[in-house]
Formats: sequence, structure tokens, C-alpha cells
Amino acid sequence: MSTASLNPTLEQAREQTSERKALRRAASASFMGNFVEWFDYAAYGYLATVIALTFFPQTDKASALLTVHRRSVMIGIGVTCLNAVAFYLLLSYMPTYLSTEMGMSESDSFLASTVSLATYIGLIFLMGKLSDRFGRKTMLLTASVLFLVLTFPLFGMLEHQPLLVILMIQIAFGAILAMNDGTLPCFLAEIFPTRVRFSGFAFSFNIANAVFGGTAPFIATWLIQMTGNKMAPAWYLLAAAAVALVAMLASRETAHKALQD
Repeated sequence: MSTASLNPTLEQAREQTSERKALRRAASASFMGNFVEWFDYAAYGYLATVIALTFFPQTDKASALLTVHRRSVMIGIGVTCLNAVAFYLLLSYMPTYLSTEMGMSESDSFLASTVSLATYIGLIFLMGKLSDRFGRKTMLLTASVLFLVLTFPLFGMLEHQPLLVILMIQIAFGAILAMNDGTLPCFLAEIFPTRVRFSGFAFSFNIANAVFGGTAPFIATWLIQMTGNKMAPAWYLLAAAAVALVAMLASRETAHKALQD
């Protein structure tokens, strides 16, 4: 066999080796960055109960949060996992995903993510206002269902599309995420009574973000490397949406009702 016939095979092997090295570097960088993020959320989530007992000893009891209000804590963590995974995948990891997996230029991927973030910021207060009118449960259930229905098709449309189509997809993701996140803070505050409200909110939100959010880019990168499927991050987001949907179905409407004492 001639050297010329071997060259394509050797070139392919070099390219595959280079891709593996790039994926390992990306996974390592993602792990280091997200470990710091995880430590931040985990430390704050743990210390929330310590802070409550230290500064509000007569009104907050950490033991009550994890015993009497355990159901509310579990619902809070379940609902927040969608915020955690979606925020980090769609607003933090997406530029890397578009450039490394979908072949977009770095400038275009950054522009698309910036547009998504601008949509998110622009709509989040409006979504909070709408939750006052239609209810927290309605808004959060709608956001969960929209993620379940649209995530896979929208991710599938990201490949080999002009920039305008990518921008429209990012706007759609930003709007759905804003629907969820514009409602979530009020919901978390309202499911806990006054004496454990601070601890309950902080513990649920930060534990969910530490476990599911800070690790989301790393897990997405790992899933792609392990499965060889560029759609793997979409499945992870679908799983988070399913968990949030179940948590919301187990909850009660909290809007237009007096806060618990």
C-alpha cells in the first residue's frame, strides 16, 4: 500500500486525536470553573440555616425547615432545577456549544447568546407581572411544558442554519426561560411561612443551582463526549423540565393568597 493511500487515514487519526484533546481541555476548564460556582452555591445554601439561626434566633428554626417543611423544600429544589439547568445551558454554555458543536463563528455565537440574554432580561419583569395575574403555578407549569415540547426541536434546528434563524431560536429560549425565572422567586417565597422563608428560599435555590446548575456545562460536555450525540444537552434540559413539572403538579397555587405566618 502506497504512502499516499495512507495519508488520508493518518490525517483522520490526527484530527480525531485533536478533537479528543480539545474536548478534554473544554471538559477540564468547565469542571474547574463550575467547581468554584458549585462551592459558592453549596456554601451559601448550607450557611443559610446558620445565618438564620444567628441573626433571627427567635423566628427561624433550621430544624423546622428540614422536618416540618421538608415537602416545601423538596418542591422548591425540584422547581428550581429547571431554572438552574436552563440558565447555565442556554445563557452560559450556549456560546461554546454553538461554536464547537454547531460550527458557528465565535462572534456569531456570542451575538446569538447576547440576544437571548437581552430577551431574558427584557421579559423577566413582564413575566413576573403576568404571574401576579394568572398565578405562579400556571406560569411555571406553562414554562415546564414549553421546554418539554420545544427543547428538542429547537436544538435540532441549531445546526447548519443562518444567523437569523439562530437568533430567533435564542429569542424563543430566552422568552421561555424568562417565563420560568420571572415567576420562580415569588413562588419560592410564598411556599414557606415567615419564620423559615429566608432559609427555605436560600436553601432550595442554592442547593438546586449547586447540584444542577453549576455542573450543567460540564455535564453537557461530558454527555456529548460519551454519547457522540450533539443533542445530548437537550436531553439533559428535558430531564430538568420533567422534574420541575412533577414538582409543580405536587404544589399548590400561592398567588392571591395571604402569606403563611
